[in-house]
Amino acid sequence: MKSLVTGGAGFIGSHLVKKLVENKQEVIVLDNFSSGRYNYKFLETMPKVDIIEGSIINRDVVHDAISQCDNIYHLAAFNRVPRSIEDPILSNEINITGTLNILEAARKFDIESIVYSSSSSVYGMSKEFPRVENCNPMPKSPYAVGKLASEYYCQVYEDLYNIKVKILRYFAVYGPKQSPIIKYAAVIPYFILNALNGRKLPVYGDGNQRRNFTFVEDTVNATILAMKSDRASGEIINIANESEISLNEIIDLLKEELNKDILVEYYPWRKGDVKHAYPDLSKMKKILGYRSIYSIEKGIKTTLDWYKSNPSYFEDS
Repeated sequence: MKSLVTGGAGFIGSHLVKKLVENKQEVIVLDNFSSGRYNYKFLETMPKVDIIEGSIINRDVVHDAISQCDNIYHLAAFNRVPRSIEDPILSNEINITGTLNILEAARKFDIESIVYSSSSSVYGMSKEFPRVENCNPMPKSPYAVGKLASEYYCQVYEDLYNIKVKILRYFAVYGPKQSPIIKYAAVIPYFILNALNGRKLPVYGDGNQRRNFTFVEDTVNATILAMKSDRASGEIINIANESEISLNEIIDLLKEELNKDILVEYYPWRKGDVKHAYPDLSKMKKILGYRSIYSIEKGIKTTLDWYKSNPSYFEDS
């Protein structure tokens, strides 16, 4: 069995590749390394991994990669909400056209199964709580629109062309190897980097917004289970930690782990930010048989320890 991981050099993708290799699978990584260059050496040293450098908006590159694989984990994306607001055209090209290229090549080469990594951002400002997968989405950014449109394309390709597609809506994934230095870095690695260097932590809003921060290993475990599950075919499934926590509480955890005071600076809300998530995880538990392993306390400690031990990991990215 040979799996293609698009975006395999990215934060979640590189963890997924590692886990697949540990499970004795051959892996092809398709990535343009626009934001995962720091993981190149990590991937290059792994056995049973072939690396194709290229973009999912290049149909020839996509066809070459998919012609060599048995199934697809599609994680490549133009990610981050603020980034998509800054460049909606490129966001659309990568997140929608890129996904369509993947699906069309999968149809051409008779790929049986695809896992598509979507995002909790598709719920946007929906007033339905908890976030059940069939509630009315109200995306508030080009990134979220792209993810939702790609979900629809995945469902259409399953219905029309008999490709088994499993759609996973990830919630606030964090963990080791998540870049704290790229523009629009995710909040937890950025908090950790600032805290370790004695800088103020920037918080947009009042800090009481709550998230189901999900440790990357839990996300990867659930993703692999989805690929194996026939019951997941055609389904949209929330993937998240079962406990929610506010940004202010994350800061308190960092203070406790570092045993020092941390300065915080509050800013106005950013456009496109969603204040609360509250996922319903019934389908994750019932269809995938999965419950998160990492508590937020364990996940934060593991992540913080990794950043302490790898201070120069991102320097050449």
